[in-house]
Amino acid sequence: MSTAGEDETKPRCVIWQFTDGKPGHANQALGLIEALAIHASVDHHTIDVREDGGYFMQWLLRRFPLGRDLPAPDMLIGAGRRTHRPMLAARRVHRCPIVVMMKPQMPCRWFDHCIIPKHDSVPASDAVTLTDGAVNRIQPSEATLTGEGLFLIGGPSKHHGWDEGRLLSQISEIVGADSGMHWTLTTSRRTPSSTAQALVSQASDALTVVPFEQTGPQWVGEHLNTASTVWVSEDSVSMVYESLTAGAAVGLLTVPHLEGQRSRVIHGLNDLVQRGWVNTFDGWQSTGVLDTSPVQLNEAARCAEIIFERFLSRGPDASDT
Repeated sequence: MSTAGEDETKPRCVIWQFTDGKPGHANQALGLIEALAIHASVDHHTIDVREDGGYFMQWLLRRFPLGRDLPAPDMLIGAGRRTHRPMLAARRVHRCPIVVMMKPQMPCRWFDHCIIPKHDSVPASDAVTLTDGAVNRIQPSEATLTGEGLFLIGGPSKHHGWDEGRLLSQISEIVGADSGMHWTLTTSRRTPSSTAQALVSQASDALTVVPFEQTGPQWVGEHLNTASTVWVSEDSVSMVYESLTAGAAVGLLTVPHLEGQRSRVIHGLNDLVQRGWVNTFDGWQSTGVLDTSPVQLNEAARCAEIIFERFLSRGPDASDT
């Protein structure tokens, strides 16, 4: 992405995005970068750091060969532990701020700004912005279609088990409850093959099933843009926050919690329920109503404004690095 030159009234900003190859991490960094492009003309370059490049030695020697052919950066952004050492090495050469997405394994004070989900229990400060869920690339939708619903199905995780029969029963009850709705459902990499096959067998005029393997990288975003109602299996935490960002009414499909796993992730979902941002399946069964969140979530935009004002609003020299 490069928006340099599109608006001469905006400060120009060269951003190096460091990637470890994990789509979820890239999604967070890109969400922030795309939101920053509202405030600045962004010249965006991606640096792949999946391989160990001897970054500690590069830091010692003040060298960063991966960036030798790129324009000098005004900001470094990355998510994932593999991005930390190369960003520190690059900053030692180019003396520009580092913005880390997610809780770093290194001390937060080693970086210029950290953007961390609240459920990681890190204290907020001038250099730490806490977010509701991870930053993502979804934008609040203005194209919602009242009769369109979406199911996003995950799978077993370190925090959640799996009950295929119970999941299928919940989906069947939701689809049968409103004859005026058309539903689209997709699975994920984590969905067990038996569940995926069972879901395909439930397809009907009211329910279109699109297996994960038949979707592209923009599929979920495109469908969130039009769905008025989204049900997410509660193991898929990132999808819950993306659905909230889109502005849909969001319901949680119940899956088992692993015994002893009263984790920060589960606590975070319970907090969303308590605040009235998402709905439980049991709650929907009792009332027949799926409420829309009273808050419009857009953490990428909020964080971009903070980062821009602190580091970029007066051009590259605005950094206090």
